[in-house]
Amino acid sequence: MGENPYERSGWRGRLRPGGDALTGHLLEESGLPAGARILDVGCGMGDSCALLRDRGYEALGLDRSAPLIARGLARRPDLPLAVGDGARPPFPPGSMDALLMECALSAMDAPAVLAGCVPLLRPGGRLLLADLYARGTEDLRRAPALRTRPGLEALLAACGLRILAFEDHTRALGEFAGQLLLDGGDLSALLCRPMSEFRAARAGYCLLWARREGEAL
Repeated sequence: MGENPYERSGWRGRLRPGGDALTGHLLEESGLPAGARILDVGCGMGDSCALLRDRGYEALGLDRSAPLIARGLARRPDLPLAVGDGARPPFPPGSMDALLMECALSAMDAPAVLAGCVPLLRPGGRLLLADLYARGTEDLRRAPALRTRPGLEALLAACGLRILAFEDHTRALGEFAGQLLLDGGDLSALLCRPMSEFRAARAGYCLLWARREGEAL
């Protein structure tokens, strides 16, 4: 993928379609109890971890980028942020009530990360996903990281997750892209995908809730 755009010195932190409002909606509809233990996979500088903790959850963050984790801890030394690979997370199986992945899975080796992280969930634990997906199917070979809704749901089902709900929020992606353009930003760099892939897949943005099979929380 080349340079990680989030490691650039000008990166301001939390910036993604829908902002805190969509993260809040993802949490409110999750059914998680107060104090649930949530791992933010691909946490960056830990902004979502801070939001989760402010809402009363026990949040932890994991990211492969040591520079981003260091910058996050410099800002918020109290946040439990760790450097690590989602495909080989440094946590014991069954230790999490939920996984949060925001604009992360589509930028990772999704099967490997899910194989590594889903076992962390307790039976009945939740996956909370906010990410890009392909609304078109005409030329997905040009957009290998973007899956259609059925493709994404099949990937999660293969990992033992049952889909609870899916919502399209492509409008938030359009608003995000428009504002970023006005600010002189680069959408393709920020979301780690070339614009040709966005166009080929008719990229959209979704929220998805899934549950690991087993006794409910």
